[in-house]
Amino acid sequence: MRKLNVSEVLNRFIKENKFRSYLEIGYSQGKTFQQIECERKNWIDPKPLNGSWDKEGFVQESDTFFEEVNPSVKFDLIFVDGLHHADQAYRDVLNSLKHLRDNGIIVMHDCSPECELWQKVPRESVSWNGDVWKALVKLFYSHSEIQVATYNSDHGLGLVRKGDRELPDLWFDLENLDWETLDHNRIEILNLFENFEELESYWDGSKTTTS
Repeated sequence: MRKLNVSEVLNRFIKENKFRSYLEIGYSQGKTFQQIECERKNWIDPKPLNGSWDKEGFVQESDTFFEEVNPSVKFDLIFVDGLHHADQAYRDVLNSLKHLRDNGIIVMHDCSPECELWQKVPRESVSWNGDVWKALVKLFYSHSEIQVATYNSDHGLGLVRKGDRELPDLWFDLENLDWETLDHNRIEILNLFENFEELESYWDGSKTTTS
């Protein structure tokens, strides 16, 4: 079965859930943003590469955006694809949760790097995912108030939404994650799914309504 790419996953969530608002952290050249079909779209990037910016964008760092934006501003779908450092991705998700509607979804890019070189920080390769995967693992193992899973497509798409759950047993050092831990236990620590329909079935069965 063909894997869905990131824009297909995002548009599928929008269509199936009738989402009306979308925020993208990390616009870059706008390739993903321009493929998204949603009523209201906004992006954040301190150094966007595409010169055709318009009122949809905020040319600033994501930390600054979240410090300044009105707390009442909410989004249905938020795509986290900014600085590929674990600490920044982790902050972006926690800040996004404050502006996510109760039935909304956060999608994180670059959560399952194929090789050790691609996840090294600082960057040493042309193809680069950074260590965003560490942020996903931390979310999965330490935040019982959110649902976390990963779709094994497009460098690993981490999926986060509100909903209580029991935390999995922690058998490794969460603060000192290394490549070997990911490479030998990828399916377990990323809660990784190969098939999107299987992931949706798992997620629907684990969903808990939040206030």
